[in-house]
Amino acid sequence: GWPEDVSLDTRFTVTLPDGRAIQAPAGEPLLNTLERNGAFSEAACRSGECSLCRLKLVSGEVFQPEEARVRRSDRRHGFIHSCVSYPLSDLEIEY
Repeated sequence: GWPEDVSLDTRFTVTLPDGRAIQAPAGEPLLNTLERNGAFSEAACRSGECSLCRLKLVSGEVFQPEEARVRRSDRRHGFIHSCVSYPLSDLEIEY
């Protein structure tokens, strides 16, 4: 299901709530990028089920595999689970 027009090596800018901007590769879960940059570290299942890594997507687009078990209500209200979200554009997030 990966979008054909986005290379896994493509890097996008993620703007954090504190105003910092970090670079995130498309082919890596957003949670990994956040942890590596000391921005966010709360997680448990890493499969989208527990929602501990849930973030508000203010702007941008992410890919979430169909098999990711993200709650419908989270999707409906603009929340993503960073462990199963891959950036497809520059993002702005809140946590």
